[in-house]
Amino acid sequence: MSVITKVPETKLWNQICEEIESITKVGDGQQLPLEIDYDAAKYTPVFFGPLHKRVLIDGNEDDDFDPSISHPACVGYAFVDRPPELPSPEPPAPPNRQECSPREYLEYYVFPWLLPALEELLRHAKAEKCFDRKRTKFDAVDFLTEYLYKKNPQHQNREEISLADIPFVQEWWTKQFVSYLQLFLVIDQNYL
Repeated sequence: MSVITKVPETKLWNQICEEIESITKVGDGQQLPLEIDYDAAKYTPVFFGPLHKRVLIDGNEDDDFDPSISHPACVGYAFVDRPPELPSPEPPAPPNRQECSPREYLEYYVFPWLLPALEELLRHAKAEKCFDRKRTKFDAVDFLTEYLYKKNPQHQNREEISLADIPFVQEWWTKQFVSYLQLFLVIDQNYL
């Protein structure tokens, strides 16, 4: 009969110690001193980026060092301030609406208004739990129509207007009201 035993997991720290011991052991069990090339100027967290340079000093570098002001790794180095950030270049002028390509027209005149509207649509749809059900009372086209009508930069004071008060929506609903009514009667209230 076989016996199942649990083998203890070796810890990472123990593995590292065993590797170092195997490297430094000599035949009689004596340890060699472990020498690591360590340069404080390369590995210290004081230095970051190209904002420091080694400075040659006549005499002893430690004479002028004050530990209350600076880190010991900074002895013999000069530091410069971060250069000021250059202002970003001005964006190019938008292309002429009549002469630009369809791609440029979409990038400059449609997407800057449509993409935030789609983001808001997704937030609103999530709040209405549209991703959890097959059918909901939320209509994405109506939401986009109302949102884009309210946020049109060419017209002010539209924040209080509802979907039913938009002129072209009223016109559309008078033409299509019968089909909306038929659709509403077909959809069972259990699906909403």
